[in-house]
Amino acid sequence: MKRLSTHDLLVELIKIPSESSNSKQVKRAINFVIDYLKENIKDYSNLEFLELDCKDCHNLIVKPKNISRPKLTLYSHIDVVKADNIEQYSPIIKDDKIYGRGSGDMKCGTAIEIQTFIDQININPNSSLALMIVGDEEIGGMNGIRYLLAEKEFRTDCVYMPDSGSGLDTIITDQKGILFLKITAKGVSSHGSRPHEGKNAILKAFEVINKLYTFFEESDPTKYRSTINISQIIAGKSFNSVPDSCEFTIDIRFTEISKINKILQFLESSNDFTFETLLFDKNFHIEKENSYLQEYQKIAKNTLESNVEFKFEHGGSDGRFFQNYQIPCIITGIKKGNTHGENEWVDTEELALAESILKDFITQTLEKA
Repeated sequence: MKRLSTHDLLVELIKIPSESSNSKQVKRAINFVIDYLKENIKDYSNLEFLELDCKDCHNLIVKPKNISRPKLTLYSHIDVVKADNIEQYSPIIKDDKIYGRGSGDMKCGTAIEIQTFIDQININPNSSLALMIVGDEEIGGMNGIRYLLAEKEFRTDCVYMPDSGSGLDTIITDQKGILFLKITAKGVSSHGSRPHEGKNAILKAFEVINKLYTFFEESDPTKYRSTINISQIIAGKSFNSVPDSCEFTIDIRFTEISKINKILQFLESSNDFTFETLLFDKNFHIEKENSYLQEYQKIAKNTLESNVEFKFEHGGSDGRFFQNYQIPCIITGIKKGNTHGENEWVDTEELALAESILKDFITQTLEKA
């Protein structure tokens, strides 16, 4: 496919229903990227296209063959959350927005990274630059970025990650850690007409849930604080019996590890229930004084002609995996809305501005290599 505008490239990416659970379509999206790169890079003989698959997850790293540790890596994920209907993969362009599943999260980032990567490699085929695309960010990143860092030992000096929902005027310095728990409360079954003969596991579960909530303050969108959410409850075998088991899942997003230690101590101290840790990842933090952040902020300010602030974000990203290896991440984003919803969109004006900022940042970073 010949060179497209970034706008049109994003439209083509949205058309591919690369849902995290659909390995075939994720692979199709990866192949599309490879073909597009090879069609539009003048001479790709010096590049290696590393298709690094783990289980059913497809991942891609493209970089010059003679560069073992790139100065800068452009990261994105090509997988999207499952859509309720296929129409969400038919992009609509209206009022300076592109609508479609994955438009904002985060194929807009993939599109600008592909374009700027092509531009830079065409200028200098030996640029210390890598393009990284993973296929499972939306379901935890275990077979994507974790695999690439832990098992393939990929390393880089800095990562650009446009996966924030806060817009170009923001650079994210803090994101919450994640703790997913599955807890099973125990009871004694009996007939529903004789509840006194049993012990209702659902009531036991409520006791545990109420206790867990005492560890947290009320959620506030303006405050960077830990939160808890009861996400699933499964109990009972029939409508006329006292349940002897109640299983529920907890989604905790934390800002400090000390709170998690207290919660785990509480859970370990009781014989009325068992628990299993489904996922644990530390919170993301990067110092505002980091030289890469400072340089990116300067370029973004000049391009936007407005202030660019350092902020926290309630959600998480694959940035937490890079942090484990002391690799700084510039987490920013393009203005978007209705993420994971039916009318997901991305702002086309910010799409163009993001590409301009990234192009200048690549130039400045590689000049210092």
